[in-house]
Amino acid sequence: MTVVTLFSADTNNQTQYGTASRGIAGDAIFAIEDLISTRGTIMTQSEGSQDAIDDYELKLEALNIRMESCLPATPSSLASWRAWWASQTPCVIA
Repeated sequence: MTVVTLFSADTNNQTQYGTASRGIAGDAIFAIEDLISTRGTIMTQSEGSQDAIDDYELKLEALNIRMESCLPATPSSLASWRAWWASQTPCVIA
């Protein structure tokens, strides 16, 4: 077996489709193209991660709105804020 046969399986311009022997280089190209294609692992995981980030941002925005409703409108000092807080019923965040 020659080095050329090892890397190319004695083929030229072989399609990426099918199960024909491609050699080490052909198999590597096939694997890389499979990873970076529009339906590949990298793109699929990237899109899934972006969907999760968008969902987290919506949840964070809703939580911020709920948290702001628990704070006084304009606490002038820490002492007045503490007095205001002590006078309030517990703010339940579920």
